[in-house]
Amino acid sequence: MSETKIVKSWGAACLRQVLLAFGTFLIFLVAFIGLVIWTLTLPITQDQRPFVIFGGMMVVILLIILGTIAWGAISLRRRASWLDAVFAPLGLNGKAYLWNGRQYHGQVRGRQVDVYLYRGPNLDIYVASSINTRMGIGLKGRITEAASQITSLPELIFYDPGLEHLTITALDEQWGRGLLNNSTARDAILRLTSAQPGFEFRNLLIQPEAIQLQNNHFNWKGITAENLQSWMDDLISLAGIAESQPAPLLTASATILERKTRLNRGSIIRPVFGITCVVIAVMLIALFIVIIGLFDLVPKV
Repeated sequence: MSETKIVKSWGAACLRQVLLAFGTFLIFLVAFIGLVIWTLTLPITQDQRPFVIFGGMMVVILLIILGTIAWGAISLRRRASWLDAVFAPLGLNGKAYLWNGRQYHGQVRGRQVDVYLYRGPNLDIYVASSINTRMGIGLKGRITEAASQITSLPELIFYDPGLEHLTITALDEQWGRGLLNNSTARDAILRLTSAQPGFEFRNLLIQPEAIQLQNNHFNWKGITAENLQSWMDDLISLAGIAESQPAPLLTASATILERKTRLNRGSIIRPVFGITCVVIAVMLIALFIVIIGLFDLVPKV
């Protein structure tokens, strides 16, 4: 997948969000103006009008929220049933993740597997491993190079036509070269990071305690029993080969955030959700104060 397609994909997603936000803003604006005009026709005092407008806005917000929840619940239930049927044969148990995502956890061939599907749509697959080093593999491009600079891992230079389309970084270069020189591991890596049609692209991360496959902007229909089994086979095979290699000289330990991100993302999401609720409450209070302030500017009859 070309970098231009990635930029176009993100641009299209941003445009959809902007249009959605603009449409929501128009609904609130029309509702607010309508409520103001309507209250001016009611036989109530000037001091009562802000409360009527605020109550009306709360009703509008409630209807939008209930409608969104109802539509989302139906869509999510259908998607969850379909995904559960795909993941269940592997022994992975599913439950909700975020607003429109799904997560699966369980043991596959003796290894802990954790999967997260979320908005993008994006798919993260973690296969537990005793590896204690870091290595990143992705399609060559400025975005991948920028990500590798953030991690500060040195890039491996391979004079190999079969790997020239990839950006490969490793904490321990000798260990990384040894893994890539294994033909079985190399084939698994090439399959897992192969170029995909449309906007889909993948990254493979070897990190302390796990190997992670990032599948970004994929098509939901791409999650089939066959594809899932193929990804699991390659990841588990790669983990076994990586563990059988001579131990890396340069090692790393998993951070608390990495471990929680892999095993229990809910422990990170819950505080964020709480903060979001507080922000929304503050915004509603501010809206009420603004409404009262606007009516204070209107001369009382």
